Amino acid sequence: MASWSPCRLYDDILLHILHFASKDVVCILMQTCRMFHERGAKYLLQDGLSLATNKQILSFMLFVGSDSDRERARILHLRKLTLSRRPLLIDVSESDLVLSPEAVGMLLHGLFTAIASFGCLEILTIYDSEEVLSLHPALAEVIAALPTITQLNISFAGVRTVRMLKALRSTLFSADIRLGFKALHNESELSIEDKNPMWLLHGSQDTLRQLSTTSPGSAPDNPQYPLVTVLNLTYTEIPRTQHYVRAFPHLRIITTDDYFGWDSGEDFDMWRALNQNEQDRLGTWPSLDSYCGTVTNLYLLGLRCPVGTMELDHEGQMFSPTMLHAVLGDARPRQLQLRVCGGHSLVDPAFLETFAHPGVQALERFELFVDLQKGDREMVIFAALDPVVLALRIVAPLKHLVGFRLCLDYTWINFLTHRAEAVEGPPLEPAEEALVGWDIDDFAHRMQQKLSASTNLRSIIVSLQGHRTRSPETVTVGDIVSR
Repeated sequence: MASWSPCRLYDDILLHILHFASKDVVCILMQTCRMFHERGAKYLLQDGLSLATNKQILSFMLFVGSDSDRERARILHLRKLTLSRRPLLIDVSESDLVLSPEAVGMLLHGLFTAIASFGCLEILTIYDSEEVLSLHPALAEVIAALPTITQLNISFAGVRTVRMLKALRSTLFSADIRLGFKALHNESELSIEDKNPMWLLHGSQDTLRQLSTTSPGSAPDNPQYPLVTVLNLTYTEIPRTQHYVRAFPHLRIITTDDYFGWDSGEDFDMWRALNQNEQDRLGTWPSLDSYCGTVTNLYLLGLRCPVGTMELDHEGQMFSPTMLHAVLGDARPRQLQLRVCGGHSLVDPAFLETFAHPGVQALERFELFVDLQKGDREMVIFAALDPVVLALRIVAPLKHLVGFRLCLDYTWINFLTHRAEAVEGPPLEPAEEALVGWDIDDFAHRMQQKLSASTNLRSIIVSLQGHRTRSPETVTVGDIVSR
């Protein structure tokens, strides 16, 4: 009689299991055999590591801190690290270890000393940067010594962070540098040069490809970054556009978050004229692939070049058709996504005149999002949603247009009414009540019928979203036009 012998799986099959296991399961498997114990660290760390609590920091140091080469080699698998002193909500529920700031600082200093010696860390994110760096007097110095960082993300930067950035050994591909409120608004905290990210990152002039910053600092003699193609400006003062033209001569994409000059009280027309005059005298980009941000920000930038794709919104600012006409006249985009505040825009003659201006005549694709507001209760919604008027005033003048989308969005109304958790929430706003039975398909087809003989339009898309009694709905008439 043949004796029974257990089936043995090949090692590569066993290791393949780790691809699909959760981190908790990987930890358990690492305790079952030498192979999992040796290989499990790679799978635990492949998606990066976040350290915020004392318990997390001490636990990881114990994980990599053995004297044996085998255990120390675990740190080689750490390619992405996030540091913070603000634990996530999921971590707050657990009691944390009581450690002095000095003890935590010693642990972090030891970790980065090891990474600098034999690690391969590529992506480093530090939230609350000044608080983290204050934990040890040499922590900024040892982080600056890291040789392998390609992406650096910093928030609430201040004096310690600036010192670290100036001494940074790594050459970065991507950087997100956000100064803290004190550093931005206290003149004695940092010098003008220390608020300028182009000077702080000068060691990465030949490698940097993408920059995001809150800093207002710029200068006409900024270092040049010939490989940067993406620039994001956030919460900054009104920028001097030509300074960025000089610093990033091959820029392709600009995005802006929130809006410029929110506390400046400056004359926007004056700033726009200044930026445009400097570009006219000293030069600007030949063209940009895209711009994403508010109409007001773009008006202040005063771009003097074509922009292929634009995503424009209002971000709580007053919507100005005059500003819209001006920025479209300069950019002459081929693709435009425009988000306007309130249904009244659809019956505003100044807004409707936009589509007869030369700046929109190159449009091939146009998406119009209308954020319906509480203020729309005073208007007759169906007067704004006349398919014949919209077809003739918005779409028909755009002779090269092949794809048009109209989206009515009630999300903002829901947000402002603080919708209750109970089954019965606040009553519907008049603008919602009017469209409870709205026939989107009939609306889209009536627009198509009015336009079919006079334009190159191949596709009309009409959407409704955020309505409290209707599911999101989208109707497409014609062929779907790809970007």
